[in-house]
Amino acid sequence: MVTNGTFLLKQVPGLVEAGLDAIDISLDAGQETHDRLRGRRGTFQAAIQGIRALAAERSARGLHKPLISVSAVLLPEAVEELPSLIREVRVEGIDGFFLGRLQYTTEEQGKSHEMNFQKLFQITPQSWKGFAHPLQPGSSQKVRAIVEELRADPANKDFIKWGNPFWSSQDFFNYYENPATAAPLGRACHFPWDSVSITPNGDVCPCPDYRILLWEM
Repeated sequence: MVTNGTFLLKQVPGLVEAGLDAIDISLDAGQETHDRLRGRRGTFQAAIQGIRALAAERSARGLHKPLISVSAVLLPEAVEELPSLIREVRVEGIDGFFLGRLQYTTEEQGKSHEMNFQKLFQITPQSWKGFAHPLQPGSSQKVRAIVEELRADPANKDFIKWGNPFWSSQDFFNYYENPATAAPLGRACHFPWDSVSITPNGDVCPCPDYRILLWEM
């Protein structure tokens, strides 16, 4: 289960009793930056309190599950806070830290996506527009430097799980310079084979942009 942790503290006993294999709590950066990015004060501390309670409950019951992890995205505006964030949450009893790249696209890629969908499916996709946001100058350099710093620390070797485990720091730099450099293997979309999209009304479809129903409420 993935959660922002806001109400985690209230649900701890039930979550442990449910027999979950793993719980992943999303944190963006240190307390001040995290709360600002989430748009609500207190969200960081709520998540930390939930993590502490979850670790304590698991220990009191003599269990090894659910595994507790924290995940963050390499946000250029907050990336420099990641080393201190990782040190802070490590002492709370979590089992690991997941770190992934920012999902974003360029206007050029989005327009190309639109053109291909119109040609192949007679559909004009819209979801890409939520991921089209230009990065500030210097973002690529900041991300590369932090990736190098985190990987150079022996304490992080088995603690950090990378969303792109085979990427070098230069690969991250290239992606943040231009996301087109990180096209999927074979330049193909694997979403229909390993994921589904669930709409707010419960409809299930193979792609956020291709709304043919697989199952309907």
